[in-house]
Amino acid sequence: MLRDEATGGKEVWADSAYRSDEQAQSLKGSRHESRIHERAYRNKPLTEAQALSNTEKSRVRARVEHVFGAMENDMGGIFLRSIGAARAKGGWA
Repeated sequence: MLRDEATGGKEVWADSAYRSDEQAQSLKGSRHESRIHERAYRNKPLTEAQALSNTEKSRVRARVEHVFGAMENDMGGIFLRSIGAARAKGGWA
């Protein structure tokens, strides 16, 4: 479930595990932009352009993930056993 642009922004950031044709169609149907990493397959390595694109995406993701890592390690942690703002707010597991 994607948030609307006003709440969560219009870009979707994720690693290559989330790349699929179904996900691409879902993003195309909404007004979100995919910032999901490209994926290499057997006998089809990434092109140089795809590798550079992944590097740029990783720079942004690393800055965000380090913030959450600091919250977890330095501030006593954040305890969520759910995925998504609605479930976290409601306390559903």
